[in-house]
Amino acid sequence: MTQIFLLIFTVLAVVGSIKLLHNLHNADISRKWPKYSATIIESGYEKVGGGFDEGIAYRVTISYRYIVDGVQYENSNYDFCNQYVDKNEREQLLARYPVGKEITVRVNPKKPANAVIIPGVTWRHYFWIMLSFVLLYLFLKGIMSR
Repeated sequence: MTQIFLLIFTVLAVVGSIKLLHNLHNADISRKWPKYSATIIESGYEKVGGGFDEGIAYRVTISYRYIVDGVQYENSNYDFCNQYVDKNEREQLLARYPVGKEITVRVNPKKPANAVIIPGVTWRHYFWIMLSFVLLYLFLKGIMSR
């Protein structure tokens, strides 16, 4: 039973680490992507179980439309660490990005369908990196103590 748990944990850790590294890479290079004008076409949220405010977290969806070389694209990438937010942050984001607002987005010049509102690495990236190291430490400590 312990071996099955360790195998599952290892697979999840590897997959999670690959996704985190991919997001970090995109976040880092997105700072150099060209800027384009975009229009907010949807601004909303969904409740998600588990999290902050009395067990409720929110996933904010901010969709926008932009044009690159005459081709229209739609995207909903806020940053490269789209995570759950609490009620206060939800309200701030929805107020900052109402439907119809003109914003600036960064667009991947090689894949214009890939864009982001907030480029670069955010504090959430650092949080997930630290959490990954803590979990790796606990995992290795558990294996070594057997």
